[in-house]
Amino acid sequence: MEKRILINNPIALDRVQIEQDLRGGNQVIVQFSHPEFYGSILEEVDELCARWDEDFGVRFYAHYSLSFDCQNLLRIPHVKMLQLNSLVQAHHTEALAKLDNLYSLSLGIYELENSEILGIDTLRSLKILNIISDKKILNLQYFKEFSYLEELHVGARLKTLMQ
Repeated sequence: MEKRILINNPIALDRVQIEQDLRGGNQVIVQFSHPEFYGSILEEVDELCARWDEDFGVRFYAHYSLSFDCQNLLRIPHVKMLQLNSLVQAHHTEALAKLDNLYSLSLGIYELENSEILGIDTLRSLKILNIISDKKILNLQYFKEFSYLEELHVGARLKTLMQ
């Protein structure tokens, strides 16, 4: 991989440029910081997800003062690389169970309420998993069922780890 190219809150996708960047060995991530930016574009993003490998990804981040609705993930069923980063809260996390093509997942949900999220069957085939939460309730027993996992990062804020 040469470099990571971030496309932030696009109004439209430049498919020619994205294809050029991916063919050049780059990683391309389309990212959204608020629901107003992905209202009508996710289906087009999913077409690209279906066409490309895990070098093309989708990132949802920030959403300050909002809980991210994971039901939106059902609109990108072909996503292979998914990043849910710097989110305070998220709901409907069970929607991850419908994402059968995930290769790489980054979960950065500080107030993650679903302690059994790692028990979702479709996550067992992940090759790369990054998970960060401030909650101490995450059930890590499920990791023994992640037989394809090549890279794992688990983190929390130091304050949470030291309590």
